[in-house]
Amino acid sequence: MSFRIPKIKKLNRTISRISNKKKLLSPNKEDMERYVVILFKDYNFKQIK
Repeated sequence: MSFRIPKIKKLNRTISRISNKKKLLSPNKEDMERYVVILFKDYNFKQIK
């Protein structure tokens, strides 16, 4: 049985890198509103299924 630890570590590094980049960006009001709308749409879509 082989474990895929290297792939998990690589994925964690990638996620960390992306989240750090997003922290550096300062969202404006329109971006924040767009993000909230997308969250609601995703949530509603999942509730329908």
